[in-house]
Amino acid sequence: MTSRINEVMMKKIWRIPIFLLLIIIFGVSIIAGVIISIPESTVQNLKFEVWTDKETYEVNETITIHLKIINPTLSTISLHFNSGYQLDYIILDQNDTQLYRWSNDKMFLQVFTGIRIDPFSSHKRTFNHAPESHSLQPGMYTIRGLVVDYFAKDTTIQVLET
Repeated sequence: MTSRINEVMMKKIWRIPIFLLLIIIFGVSIIAGVIISIPESTVQNLKFEVWTDKETYEVNETITIHLKIINPTLSTISLHFNSGYQLDYIILDQNDTQLYRWSNDKMFLQVFTGIRIDPFSSHKRTFNHAPESHSLQPGMYTIRGLVVDYFAKDTTIQVLET
């Protein structure tokens, strides 16, 4: 009788680990399926924003320009550049004539560079356009932010007479 009880107990003891093993295997297969079904994140998944600290300025006032690249995905995304020239801004008048480009009088390292943006984070750069660079007269202007070879986005400002 004792040997029969031991035999039954042994069978039940082995059933529990086998059952747990089956649950673990099933769970791992579901998780692997979900991970495989997540699309690969690419540069096209990034969002790019451009804005200024104000919408209206007075003549000869410094304009603060913000450029922000946002990664809303689960993967790290890297941008690659052929030089140190990565971000830029352009000021256009109402006729879309380029009045000023930040990079025109700059020199950049001729080495490969990059911007790495981790999941759910961003990369931000702020430019201060001083009136000494190019003074703006009263009127409406477009500020075009650039991520070189990747994105361009516009915002508008108005310059008022002081």
